[in-house]
Amino acid sequence: HDLYLIQHVNRVKAAMAAGETIVLWNLDSIYESLYDVLNQRYVIRTSGGRTRRSLRLAIGARSQLCPVEDGFRLIVVVEKDHAYQDLDLPLLNRFEKYLVDPERLLTARQLDAVAQLDEWMLTVAGEVGGAAADIGSSFVGAHSGTASSLVLALAEESDRQGDHKQRTGSSGDDAERDEDTTYFKVLNRARQRLAALASPFALMHSPRLREVVASEDLEHHASLKALIQWLDTSHGADLVTVLTRTPLLVVDGPWRSVRLSEVPSEAHMISLL
Repeated sequence: HDLYLIQHVNRVKAAMAAGETIVLWNLDSIYESLYDVLNQRYVIRTSGGRTRRSLRLAIGARSQLCPVEDGFRLIVVVEKDHAYQDLDLPLLNRFEKYLVDPERLLTARQLDAVAQLDEWMLTVAGEVGGAAADIGSSFVGAHSGTASSLVLALAEESDRQGDHKQRTGSSGDDAERDEDTTYFKVLNRARQRLAALASPFALMHSPRLREVVASEDLEHHASLKALIQWLDTSHGADLVTVLTRTPLLVVDGPWRSVRLSEVPSEAHMISLL
């Protein structure tokens, strides 16, 4: 633990000395070491007509004054719920706070695509379980931010592939048609990606969902045996996670089933693979 702490504190120290910006993510364990940094308790010394600023970094009982060059910035990225529930208020008060979510990064057209996807997922959920159903019951792992995150990721993917590049000298009408084409491509790709998260029960009971799923994709969702046979014949991935809400039947073959409740750690899981 000490070595891990020292490594990350040294990275902060190097950024301070170089006047660089450093981003901390999922590093709650080092905030205590940055107490004086976050409080901006500068030690100012003048030598030879030059003023130098230093800040104290600490690891346990040991501490050291470290030089700080102009331009040094410290950015901490945390999940909103984690910040509100787990981080101390005095720590949060030392930062300018900005809420960043996918919706704030989307264009008006992309927000419209998000609304279309949310409506589509709710329609599928309604076909599967009635008015009281939620999208998480039909699309494994889906939540209120799934559509916006997916549209943002697919829009960036389209840009990398050149879908959104306008032709040199194209007219306004051509540019608008290009934007429409990209919009529908992103929307169709998003529905296909979401369909890959759909539960077998949803695939069986939602006509709207089956419209975007190829018939051959439905076959290997029928049972664990069908999935394994499909992986064997299609040379699928070596590591596959199967999510199910029903007990697994015993299937003959060179594989085994493991209950997650029986796996105490990630290392134990890796040893089983």
